[in-house]
Amino acid sequence: MNLMAKHRAEALRRLRSGQYEVSKNGAILVPALGLSFAGHWETQIGDAPWEVDPNIVVDEGILHILDVALDQGAANSAFYIAPFGGSVTPVNTWTAANFTANSTEFTNYTESTRVAWANDGAAANAIGNSTTPATFTIGTGGGTIRGAALISASAKSATSGKLVAAARFSADKVMAAAEELRVKYIISGTSS
Repeated sequence: MNLMAKHRAEALRRLRSGQYEVSKNGAILVPALGLSFAGHWETQIGDAPWEVDPNIVVDEGILHILDVALDQGAANSAFYIAPFGGSVTPVNTWTAANFTANSTEFTNYTESTRVAWANDGAAANAIGNSTTPATFTIGTGGGTIRGAALISASAKSATSGKLVAAARFSADKVMAAAEELRVKYIISGTSS
């Protein structure tokens, strides 16, 4: 029996009634069910080693996941990665509507829109873009990227759609023009 089939009705009831916790590293925990969801970001500049950072799945993301997976809500056709440059730490009240203002979205890259999150499909209780990282080619003048978010609107600085997750990276990415930043986002669930 898969994770969602095992806990579907009870998880929905507990999450909708606020009977969950968010850990310091951004994991969503439903202690009564032994259920947790957590995500992480992987980033790489050039040939440097990949760096891994935990994230927070924001309230808007939690509700969207539940609505689509458990309540027959409308699914988004795609998600995108949006880097940001603000010296801020994401909080659970961030939404797609306030992401750009809260985070100081970083838009100085040559791709015309936010880069698509080309996920590999759900398997082994996880989903992510491990085989196809989103690649950002930095524009003239460079800049500093301090974090990223997973969001359903493709336009740079858009305030529509759904924000699922966001993270402040443990190390700032000081980027020069024409450098490439590769980004992966993976979210997984476990049941005990």
